[in-house]
Amino acid sequence: MLAMNITKMRNAYGPNLFQFVPTTFILPKEKVGICILISSSASEQEQFVRFVAAAGTHSLWICKPSASARGKGIFVFDDLKSFWSEAVTPCVVQSYIPRPMMVAGYKFDLRLYCLLTSVWPLKCYLHTKGTFMQTVD
Repeated sequence: MLAMNITKMRNAYGPNLFQFVPTTFILPKEKVGICILISSSASEQEQFVRFVAAAGTHSLWICKPSASARGKGIFVFDDLKSFWSEAVTPCVVQSYIPRPMMVAGYKFDLRLYCLLTSVWPLKCYLHTKGTFMQTVD
């Protein structure tokens, strides 16, 4: 859902405001869009690989299943061709961030909760409690 909303905002306000978001594909929904953007003479797999190459070459990709939580089903891969040839269930595929921000050498996750009561003028209330989760060996 977040990836879909960021894509909408990027289309509405331009890509410059969203450079912090890695290259993202929502599959299988964007599979059709990718095929429309590129000539229909090539196979779907070749079209996807060409589209990704045009978007930026990345050596690692991360696949996050849509109907999952707490990191279940997430995997990292480096071969788009083999990924594309497998059955694609609904998921989000993103370029893997090569040098993520870390705390004491471990990746982390911050979850902050806010209530947005108005967009114009912008009014947002940040809850005093949030969570900090850190990976372990």
